[in-house]
Amino acid sequence: MEPVPMLQLASQPLHGGGGLLRLGFDGDVWCGVDQFNRRQYYGWHDSLEALWMGAEDEANKTMFHGIL
Repeated sequence: MEPVPMLQLASQPLHGGGGLLRLGFDGDVWCGVDQFNRRQYYGWHDSLEALWMGAEDEANKTMFHGIL
């Protein structure tokens, strides 16, 4: 049985179909993505929780809470 590929969250712009997709998050989010990709899940959880608790707009607060 082959191993299941690890989920990779991109901290760089994503390329596809001749276009460029840029996700509009700040550096704190990308720090969390990097922690996730390095399998530092406890640190990732703490970083994401801080973003959730500090989110000022309800849409971002709901998104971060849903990911957690």
